[in-house]
Amino acid sequence: MEGYVATIVGALKAGDVQAAERIVLDAGGPFFAFTLGYETLDEIFSAAPEGIAQESEIFLVAMCLSLVKHGRARRAKALLYDEGRTFTPSYIFILTELMVHIHLGERVDKKQLKAWEQLEGRLPLGEHLFSGLYYNSMLVVYARLNMLSEARMIAAQALETYEKAKQPYLQFFIHLHLADLAIVEGKLRQAKQHLKAAERFFKIANICISSERELCEALWLTLDFEAGEFKHIPERAAKIRQALVEGDSWSEIFIEVSRIGALSIYYLEGRKKACAFLQECQVDFHRRHGDFSLAIEAIQAHIEHIDGLHDQANFFLYDLDKAAMYSPTGIVISETMSLKLNPETVLDKFTLDERNVRSNVMSELARAAVAQSEKQRAKMRQHVENAIRIAAHENLASIFLEYREVVSKVSSQLATGKFARGHKRLAYFAKQVHRIIRKSYIAPKEFQRYNMSAQQLRILNALQDGGSNKKIAVNLGLTEAAVKYHLTNLFKIFNARSRGELIEIIDKISNSEKSYTFKS
Repeated sequence: MEGYVATIVGALKAGDVQAAERIVLDAGGPFFAFTLGYETLDEIFSAAPEGIAQESEIFLVAMCLSLVKHGRARRAKALLYDEGRTFTPSYIFILTELMVHIHLGERVDKKQLKAWEQLEGRLPLGEHLFSGLYYNSMLVVYARLNMLSEARMIAAQALETYEKAKQPYLQFFIHLHLADLAIVEGKLRQAKQHLKAAERFFKIANICISSERELCEALWLTLDFEAGEFKHIPERAAKIRQALVEGDSWSEIFIEVSRIGALSIYYLEGRKKACAFLQECQVDFHRRHGDFSLAIEAIQAHIEHIDGLHDQANFFLYDLDKAAMYSPTGIVISETMSLKLNPETVLDKFTLDERNVRSNVMSELARAAVAQSEKQRAKMRQHVENAIRIAAHENLASIFLEYREVVSKVSSQLATGKFARGHKRLAYFAKQVHRIIRKSYIAPKEFQRYNMSAQQLRILNALQDGGSNKKIAVNLGLTEAAVKYHLTNLFKIFNARSRGELIEIIDKISNSEKSYTFKS
């Protein structure tokens, strides 16, 4: 291959672009970066005449791939649509356009999707690398459109063609995508298998160009998050996010990093810091992908909802255009909020799906919440038990924090009682769920001197949402009498004479940066 590179460089220095193109075709075609290596591109382009990307489709493709790999997808798009182009674009140009698109995470309309689906018929037979890149790109497009079955099917085609093309480096990326899809559906064991396969192919390829290690780490961190292990995530998520801005990435993994980073911060340090982290994520998403993310907005609305500010979630869902979400993670989050805010309506649409563990657990927890509101404690407990049984196999623990107000009422009994007796894995998982729920209630450190309970904090958070006693009771699964009792005590604790004055006092306390965790 070194001989090819030297010959290409020689032809370019001599100003013979056509000769250089012929050598490139002999060396593997327009996507020669994958056969000659990305590290050779700088050497080749340093010898290329100015404006070669407008004169040669082959070198335009190579330049776009290099820019995308180093986090400059918008510059690659500008090159593609340069009006000074002198060649007639072929199917290669359209394939490159598709590859740049998935890195930008742009909108997809039906007409555009149809055109890309028809592109497969224009690809040359036997060019396994071309086909693999096409399947790879369509995998990302289908995933963004939440067409997960289509995404998995085309991923299998991508793996097969990359194997024929002897491209372990590209097989590495397909396994990352498959791990990401498995996480969305709560199939964490499958995700772990794909991550291990990805690491195996990465080792075989022995290529590291930009942020490959961070992409892999992001998904391992997501598995940690789903298991309820949060402490190490915020610091690592911030560093990974920076690597994704400057290197190789795609929009969905950026959103996944934003989700686990923000929710970990929320459960460790509270809503204010979590929302500040998400604002940084939104800015970086715009830098990397050229637009703002509706999915990141959904994560913020979700955190506000968990914190008791239900009106914010309702406003978000009211204005939400699901067709513009372009993120399976964002869709899961918005469906979670819909399920919690309107369980009776949304549950009618839910059916058990053996392929989607997350959806099945969520539906059981939603039914538990409905049973709680109807004061059917035995039924509520039964649904929580069902959810734990489904989730235990995948170690999907963090999902129970979405319904911590319900689960907390029975988690200690499940962890220590007869529920999992004789079943070690289930017993361990029940204790794990109880532990992360107990640790998830945090408040500004100044509250310590008031000796507040987690229940009182929950009511204060709901009070900030402007709700009546009845609304707070419904949202938190309490009786109006219990809410009135706790509010009376809170007025005394904070020496407040009205709800407005109490909210003003709490707002000031909430601006504190330090926090602590309730122990019970």
